[in-house]
Amino acid sequence: MTGVVGPAAPAPFFEIGYVALNPGRAGCVSRGNGYGQTGYEVTRGLRRLRSIVACCLTALGVGFAVSSIWNPHPLSATGHGGHRSEPVARPAMTAERLIAAARCGRTQEQGHSAELRQVVCLSPQGRYTIMTFATAAGEDAWLGEARPYGGTYLAGDRWAVVAEPALLDELRDRLGGEIENHPHGS
Repeated sequence: MTGVVGPAAPAPFFEIGYVALNPGRAGCVSRGNGYGQTGYEVTRGLRRLRSIVACCLTALGVGFAVSSIWNPHPLSATGHGGHRSEPVARPAMTAERLIAAARCGRTQEQGHSAELRQVVCLSPQGRYTIMTFATAAGEDAWLGEARPYGGTYLAGDRWAVVAEPALLDELRDRLGGEIENHPHGS
């Protein structure tokens, strides 16, 4: 006995819409989806689809986890779409502190920018040119450019002082740092 019981129009793939008698086995009833697939085949297809979706979601989650672990600038609630502005480093010692250590009476600011602040100060002992830098790279660049012109510098962490060697020896005792002496053209 063969025949179809149920709606005449086929049901969608995800809905098992009618009951068919299995023509291969007399008296057996199997469920189908209206497209000639049995319930077992439909279930197997859904299982495959479910496992593919699970694998994709797992790979996506692992990818996000790995990218956030190894990213040097992880996303944060900065309000800048994940773009961070580079932090501005401050001088390890302020120009005011350097001026006070040099015991300057008069100062004249020669330049001030985001990268460099330069002050000329006159004290009873002599003249100092004091520079503070926003970054160590800025200090290194300035010293690299100044060396060929010669001179004696007292250099510290993101600051430098130019003066006569005797004045720098005295200032080094108060501030620390390292004295560099370069002849002209070196």
